[in-house]
Amino acid sequence: MPRRPRHLLGDGTYHVTARGVARSEIFLDEKDYRSFVAIYADVVQRFGWRPLAFCLMPNHFHLVLSTPRLDLSAGMHRLNCLYAMRFNKRYERPGHLFQNRFDARLIEGDRHARAVCRYVVNNPVRARLCRERAHWPWWGLAAL
Repeated sequence: MPRRPRHLLGDGTYHVTARGVARSEIFLDEKDYRSFVAIYADVVQRFGWRPLAFCLMPNHFHLVLSTPRLDLSAGMHRLNCLYAMRFNKRYERPGHLFQNRFDARLIEGDRHARAVCRYVVNNPVRARLCRERAHWPWWGLAAL
C-alpha cells in the first residue's frame, strides 16, 4: 500500500534534503549532476518554486526554496522519481535510490534563510570535498 502524500503547511521557505540509500552515492559523474540540475530546473518552473540555494553532494542534496503553493510534496516526488528512474536506467540497477522520503524544514525569517543558505553552499568545504566552495561546481545561491 503506497504512503499517503505529506501535506506541508502552505506557502513558505524550506530547507529540503534527500540522501541515497545506506548513504550510497546518488551522483557518480558529471552527467548525473547535470541531469539532476536539468530535472530540478524543470520542476522549479513547473511548480512555481523560487530557488534560493542548492548544493549537490555525492550521496545527498540540499535545496533551499520558497514555494507559493501547497505543492512541495508533488514537486519533490517528481524530482526524486524522475532522477531515480534515469539513474537506475543508466546504471542498469533496480530498487530505491533515495533512503527515505525527502526531509523539509520550514525556514522562519530572512535571518534564518541566510544562515541556512550559508550552511548549504558551504557543505562541500565542511565535507572536505574542496578547500573553497568556489571549487565545487554543484552549488548555487540566489540573492535573498
